[in-house]
Amino acid sequence: MILGLIPARGGSKGIPRKNLRKIAGKPLIAWTIEAAQEASRLERFVVSTEDGEIAEVAREYGAEVLDRPQHLASDRATSLSVWQHTLNSIPASVLVNIYPTSPIRDQGLIDSVVKQFIDLVALPGISWSPRYVLSRRYSSGGSHMSRPDSR
Repeated sequence: MILGLIPARGGSKGIPRKNLRKIAGKPLIAWTIEAAQEASRLERFVVSTEDGEIAEVAREYGAEVLDRPQHLASDRATSLSVWQHTLNSIPASVLVNIYPTSPIRDQGLIDSVVKQFIDLVALPGISWSPRYVLSRRYSSGGSHMSRPDSR
């Protein structure tokens, strides 16, 4: 399964409550939820949060919510630990990390990135573990693949 993950903690220090701030009339997180809903290559997507208000808004926009433990919502929690929690809760062969703080993306971008990844791992001679995380950092413009189960 190809699973989309929208990580959205409530305790932002730089811009308090940023995932709920209105951008062009909608909460910031709504833009990413809508992009995930339009992505045909995602078989499922979830919003991971520890925050009740973010969870409520996510559900209002049609997202499934994965309750994140408080210890994975601190300033010290890593993306890797959130990915591991997600994959332990919802087994998937590919996890697509979609940051809500990058709401401006071309239509079809998520599908395009997933297709590129699938095409890459389907090449002859490339072996891979079925537990990869595909993370696109839109600000830097590059894709990043990592293994959340690597040590």
